[in-house]
Parts: sequence; C-alpha cells; structure tokens
Amino acid sequence: MPTFPEHLTRPGQQSSQPDIRCHFIIDTTTYAPYAGEMAAYLTGQAPGEDQDAWGHSVAEALPDQDRAALAWAEGIVAFEQDEDGFLRTGVMVPTPGVVNNGRGETFPEDTPTGDFYLNRAWPAYQSVDVIFERALTQTEIAQLSERARQFTTFYTHARCDEIGACASNEEPISIIGFRVILEQRSYACTAVFPA
Repeated sequence: MPTFPEHLTRPGQQSSQPDIRCHFIIDTTTYAPYAGEMAAYLTGQAPGEDQDAWGHSVAEALPDQDRAALAWAEGIVAFEQDEDGFLRTGVMVPTPGVVNNGRGETFPEDTPTGDFYLNRAWPAYQSVDVIFERALTQTEIAQLSERARQFTTFYTHARCDEIGACASNEEPISIIGFRVILEQRSYACTAVFPA
C-alpha cells in the first residue's frame, strides 16, 4: 500500500522523488498456486505464519547459507494481498500471450476461439510476481533467476511433504522467462478546500 507524502498541502506541489517498486516476474508453463512458496524460496522472506503458512514454512526451511546470501532482500520485499485478503510474498499474475478455456487447458492467445469453452477465454495465471520496494541490481536479478530455476527442482511432492508445506502441482514447473518491471508513482496535490 503506498504511503502518500504528507507535506503536499498546496495545489501544484509535487513529491520530489517518485515511489519506485520493482516487479520480478517469473513466467512459467503451469498454473501458479505455488506463488508464495516460490517467492519465499527466492527471497528468504515471508509474512507471518498466520498469513502465509506455506511460504513461511519454505522460508524457515532454507539453510543458513541461503538465508545469509539473501540478507539483501530483508525489509525490501513487499507483501501483497491475495484474492482472499492474506499477505503473500509473491502473487499469481496473468501470463502474457497465454489464455485458458475455463477447464484448466491453456493455449496461445492467438488460438482460434472456436475450440474454447463457450467461445470464451480467460487469463492464464501462470506467472509469479515478487515485488520489491526498490530497483534491483543486475547481481540481485541474476541471483533471483538462478533461485527460480532451483525452485523448479526443489518444489516436488516429496519436498513439500518433508517440510509440511506447499500447494504442489501435479505437473513439473518449467520457466518460460523472466521480466523485471519498474513501477514509478509520483504524487501531486491538485486541490485543497475547506470541509
């Protein structure tokens, strides 16, 4: 949730620096209910157990050397609310160019719609968005990319059972690619008037 600059009290005033958030997005080939677990594995961060028990379990199960290597992420991971109002380290987002037919089957977006259920298509939520409160360095992006690749082998039924967590997928996770998107918000006071 953005924090608005309290010093903006006159029309025309603007914030001197924009809010910057960085979205590190992992596009995959499978539906992504594992978003919280993947983000916890990538960053070593998760909200409290009462918010994201599975992500919390994954973060707690990381070896000390992984936690030390991820110390840079502490305090800069933005916990986002999911559709049920719970805080998550990562959230599912639609994957560009991919749609689903409402029956769990996904297709390239340009596939003729005649074969889709009721001739309709919906976004395919196969991507994981991990949000940071600042821009990422190239080193951090490389580390997150490598950890995402590792997660695809870490995230198995056996491993999930071992740590007592995970919304494990039936099919293996394959990564299509990564996106880094900078979100910049600036604020300007446009009016001030009495109650």
